Parts: sequence; C-alpha cells; structure tokens
Amino acid sequence: MGQDIKYIITTKEIEVPINIIHFKEKNSIVFPILIDDSDFERLSEDSKDSSDNVASFFDMILCGGYNLEYPTKRLLTFIQGSNLKSLAIIGYREICDLPQNIGMPVLFVNDKILDLKGLNNSKGQILENEIHKIINAEILFTEIIKNEDRYWSYEDSENSYLQNLKNYN
Repeated sequence: MGQDIKYIITTKEIEVPINIIHFKEKNSIVFPILIDDSDFERLSEDSKDSSDNVASFFDMILCGGYNLEYPTKRLLTFIQGSNLKSLAIIGYREICDLPQNIGMPVLFVNDKILDLKGLNNSKGQILENEIHKIINAEILFTEIIKNEDRYWSYEDSENSYLQNLKNYN
C-alpha cells in the first residue's frame, strides 16, 4: 500500500479544538482529511467551475452528496465557521512509489478560488510547493510527504496526533 494523504493547510493562527486532528508545522496548521480518492477528485473538479468563497465551497461539499467520514465533516464544519480566507486543499497518493493523479489541489487566497492552470507549468516547479508558497507556508509539500510517520495516511496522522496528546499530558 502506498502513501495516501490529503490535507488542508493554512497559515492563519486559529484556536483548533482538541478533537480535530491537526499539526503545527512551522508557521502553518496542517489538517489531515479522511476522504477517498474519488471524492477528492470530485472536489477538485467541482472547484474548477466554482466562484464560491471558502465557507460556501465547504457548504457545497458538506451538502453535495460527498461520502464524508465523521472526522472530515467535523473539520469542514469547523473551518466553515473559523473565518479562514486563505488555504489549500491538497491530495497525494502513490502506488509502488509512483504518484497517482487524484485531482488538482484547490487554493483559496483572500476568500477566492484561484485558477491553478498557469501554475501547473511554471518553471518546472512542483505545483504543490508553489501553492504552499502562495499562502506563505514555510513548510513545503515535499517536506510534508517525506514525514511518512505523520503523513503516510489519515490513520497514521491520527495515531501521531493522539500520541502527541498522550505525551503532552
């Protein structure tokens, strides 16, 4: 089984409830999300024709027939109410060390979805790293996916988060 991680990243300082899995990574907060590849791909496709702001886009996901697990519904509902204006939704899946195309990332800056078509061919850079830079994240996508103990899968993220809570207490 290969790496399979989807996450939301923001650089806004917000108070996150303890029951939402998240990690402080440099100046960013990373929220792993539990969503299957087909729903991530659909989310990515739906974003291409969307002019929604963050809250409306998340409302569309929550009410739009996606097959969301409870932790993801709780996270999306939290983000909807947290007044986040700039964030990225990124998915990464590999099988036998080969990255799979599961859909383009979704990027919001100042509460507007940005078109990523122009970024895709810019200077041969990794698109996801460029997205991290646009939202001023000091941690890069490549750093996240290399941290396999924490970001191999949602389940590994959950285990790492719970272990951190245990060690903190």
